[in-house]
Amino acid sequence: MPLECGLGWHGPYEPIVQGYSGTASPYWASKGFVGLLLPPDHPEWTQPERPAPYETADAVTTLPGPGWLVQSTAADGLVRLHSHGSHGQALPPDQADPLYARLAHSRGTGPTTPGAEPDNHFGPLVQVAEEEGQLTRRGPHSPLGSGPGWAASVHRPLLGNTELPGVRVTSVTLARGAIEVRIHRVVGAPPGQRRTAVRLGHGLAPGLRTPSPALL
Repeated sequence: MPLECGLGWHGPYEPIVQGYSGTASPYWASKGFVGLLLPPDHPEWTQPERPAPYETADAVTTLPGPGWLVQSTAADGLVRLHSHGSHGQALPPDQADPLYARLAHSRGTGPTTPGAEPDNHFGPLVQVAEEEGQLTRRGPHSPLGSGPGWAASVHRPLLGNTELPGVRVTSVTLARGAIEVRIHRVVGAPPGQRRTAVRLGHGLAPGLRTPSPALL
């Protein structure tokens, strides 16, 4: 039976297609079938199946190169990737992709479509026209460091495709077992931009949430 791959997510889905997607993009999916080239007597086929690491115990792994903190929990089988430095360090603001600028990704959440409200972003709320407060989004971020159970980065928040002048947000993620704590420090915000919020989505309490002042 021929393998048919198209552009999308869990099947054809045009809203998820990005500007750099092309006719060759689906071929990346073929990497998942490379194991079928192993011979019949290979241990991959002959040895009993073993549980994956995330199925036996909670774990937190720091990857300093990309600025990632990988957290897995055995109770729910979820793997979360906290991102602190792998997105667009050299990108101009108008090319920063809100999907890749998320504070975290997980195997239990899906991607956002172009033009949708950025989710899993923290930033100052800015009054625009008659709106009470519009959430800025996380711009290209640079790593500040990482270690056992933690990673940190800094970014300049974006309103649309424009940086807020003089404002910086330093973010730290702490993870241990199934617990995750995020700490954000906003510097340079004028009085009208000192209210902050985080937008969550895809099954993670959708909508805007105002963090506890103890975490600011």
